[in-house]
Amino acid sequence: MRIISQKLSHTFLICLFSVFLIGAGISRYIETDSGNILIHDIDLENVEGFFYKGRLFRPIQASSMNQRPGILMVFGDASDRYTGDHIAMELARRGFTALTIEDFSHGSTDPEPPEPTENLIDAGYTFLSTRTFTDHERIGLLTFYSGADKVSDAAYYSEFKSCMFVSPKSSIDAQLTDNCKTLSASYETSPEYRFDPAADIRSETVFSSHAGMIFHASVISTILEHFHDTLPIPNDSPFWFDASSQRAQLLLSLRFFLLIILVTVSSGQGALIIGKTNRLTVRTIAGILIPLVFLSAVEELMNFFMISIRLGSPFNYLPRISQLFRIFSPVRCILSVFFSVVSSLAAGKKRFFMITDFLAGIGSFLCLFGFLPVLFGHTSGWEFFGIFGYRYFILLVTAFSLFNSFLLRLPENNNYSRSCRAVLNGLIFYWLSSNLPLNILFQE
Repeated sequence: MRIISQKLSHTFLICLFSVFLIGAGISRYIETDSGNILIHDIDLENVEGFFYKGRLFRPIQASSMNQRPGILMVFGDASDRYTGDHIAMELARRGFTALTIEDFSHGSTDPEPPEPTENLIDAGYTFLSTRTFTDHERIGLLTFYSGADKVSDAAYYSEFKSCMFVSPKSSIDAQLTDNCKTLSASYETSPEYRFDPAADIRSETVFSSHAGMIFHASVISTILEHFHDTLPIPNDSPFWFDASSQRAQLLLSLRFFLLIILVTVSSGQGALIIGKTNRLTVRTIAGILIPLVFLSAVEELMNFFMISIRLGSPFNYLPRISQLFRIFSPVRCILSVFFSVVSSLAAGKKRFFMITDFLAGIGSFLCLFGFLPVLFGHTSGWEFFGIFGYRYFILLVTAFSLFNSFLLRLPENNNYSRSCRAVLNGLIFYWLSSNLPLNILFQE
């Protein structure tokens, strides 16, 4: 009976991984607009010979005989070239050539050199203005968060025919022109725009959180409409334009679903390996290392060799092994493992519950009453509890605890196996959050 149970468990993991592969194909289908968007990872060289990493989204119709406007996308500190690719996809679906770029020490780009060097906005503009398939008279700039801070150092800023600054950290009013606009978030507005064209044509406010601006449908719709109006395509007959018809949210949801499946399969492997009692030490080490190797192999294969899908949230993707080693933090790694092990301890009279269950329950309560008032257009519930500055940290810990509770209840749920899998879960969660800046978790 135990052998049958083991076979069924392996079969279940194989079926789950098959669902992952199917979902990955669907994700790629959406990202490329069924093959109508060409996506390239590229290196952008600045005048001093240093390289920025970028990702180019090019409509298949764009050519030297059918030039398309270019949009340069620059994000803040919590980003790499893959951040915001769902927005680049939406722009490319509507005929724009979109380029996302990452700054020094972000993603796979090398650390900043000691001597002054050309910034990423100028390097991005030079790239777009020298392509045969881009319209050099119609190049726009889109920044998110602290990405707007790079504008002050850009020599070619005035060359951009249109720009939009989404949730900039500092004021940039002095640099705005008629075709440039800022877009800010507010909890206190209604779901409609709080925008008076007669008062100010250069700023808008949308109903969203600061972090939510990167995936909010209203924000993406405003971005699409702005560049469609300010960078009109002379011949857009092959394309259609409907700013409200978006696939970005579907793509992000599918990616997050794929990440959950992949982590579940990896943790399930550990449960099956560690659960056997023969040669306990060897099986324990194998039950931790094999899932990590499997997770690494799948991430490398799927993201960079096979179909180049991305996994995770808009801010933070599963980093490559080489990147993980470069940003490795022993303290954060130990804290993640320690938190996972401690939260796996049994609690209650019948020892059925775990500490992670109570953490998940408390966190869910806070998140429910923190975010729920926003749905009705009222002030956020976080102010009521006095924990507004810790909302993202609470959300992360809650998600960690909920997922940990689920993973620790996979088959072979004895105390020793559960403790070892808690170590595995802690390492995996550290991997997932390793390049997430701490300042985004504690901000007002």
